[in-house]
Amino acid sequence: MSLNFIRNCSSFPTPSPYRSLVSLQNKEICIKKLKGIKQSLRPHGKAEIAKQAAILVPIVEIQNEPALVYTKRSKYLTNHKSQVSFPGGNSDETDSGPEQTALRETWEEIGIPPESVEVWATLPALVSSQRGASAAMATPVVGFINNFDQSKLVISAEEVDRVFAVKLSELCSQQNCKYTQFRFDGSPGYSMPMYDVPPFPIWGLTAIITYQVLRALVPSKHYRHKISFQTPLVKPDKKNINMTMS
Repeated sequence: MSLNFIRNCSSFPTPSPYRSLVSLQNKEICIKKLKGIKQSLRPHGKAEIAKQAAILVPIVEIQNEPALVYTKRSKYLTNHKSQVSFPGGNSDETDSGPEQTALRETWEEIGIPPESVEVWATLPALVSSQRGASAAMATPVVGFINNFDQSKLVISAEEVDRVFAVKLSELCSQQNCKYTQFRFDGSPGYSMPMYDVPPFPIWGLTAIITYQVLRALVPSKHYRHKISFQTPLVKPDKKNINMTMS
């Protein structure tokens, strides 16, 4: 692990608060915070979980600053094509668990060998997609990538169109912290975080995981992401409408 990256998890040095987040002395504190992340309340109804998947949340160092690595999925894929995501995919029967799935899929998609990943924590699983009565469950695995060099990645063109890293200073900037809102007839609405960063905005499940990781690792004075939550959508009373129009 780079010593430039290593300092303190609970407070930032000045004048570059995002230069160092974790330290050898305080790494266990950071891991404890990640493991303390609670299950997301993202709505998924009563759908049966048909598929299990796992993804890797890669923490790297870019220009002496911590960053997260994302992929833009290939336009030729059947599901979630051209969307921004973390590397990962469906579990195989031979996988021993989510950690092995995440590391294997990352190796297959972008060529990061499992031995270069220092796994920090496995987060609670999230519903990644839902179609009819079935849904897919994805488990995030957070890991630090030692000696990350984007120029040496081996990208599977069938699965990944592009790999890019976003510094935590950009993800935590208030001008980039947005949210998306959803409202459904007959049920409460909900809102999810979104990051309006180049080269592609980050939203959906990937944004939820990003939000969870940032809240665990970054002190609140440096990461304030306000999300306004929707109220239930109320149907208008037809009788009252008719009386008003008459």
